[in-house]
Amino acid sequence: MLWDLVKPADGIIQFSEHVDGGGAAFFQGIEKLRLEGMVSKRRGAPYRSGESDAWLKIKCYEFSELDLLGVKREPGKPAMALMGQGGKYAGSAFITLPNDVRERLWKGCRPRERHWMVFRRR
Repeated sequence: MLWDLVKPADGIIQFSEHVDGGGAAFFQGIEKLRLEGMVSKRRGAPYRSGESDAWLKIKCYEFSELDLLGVKREPGKPAMALMGQGGKYAGSAFITLPNDVRERLWKGCRPRERHWMVFRRR
């Protein structure tokens, strides 16, 4: 039934065939392919909205040491860590730390002077 709902979406939604059993081995394959994760469902469990242990979203994570290049902070939004690796920008992530640790991190990040170059026409 799900395929009939998804197939007209023209690639906007990706549908994967179901696999019975072997969840641990399947997850290892997901990690090797560097996919985001998988959804698993207890056999025979109906769909119900809200949290349930019958349907699980299992995500893959990659751990690595990164350089903290800076912190982007905007009122009303979570702080974002700007990270680099090997001299290149590697991405950003929400800083999900306890408030006291996050504030210590923020205080340790000293703002740098901004240097502006002005180009004038001759």
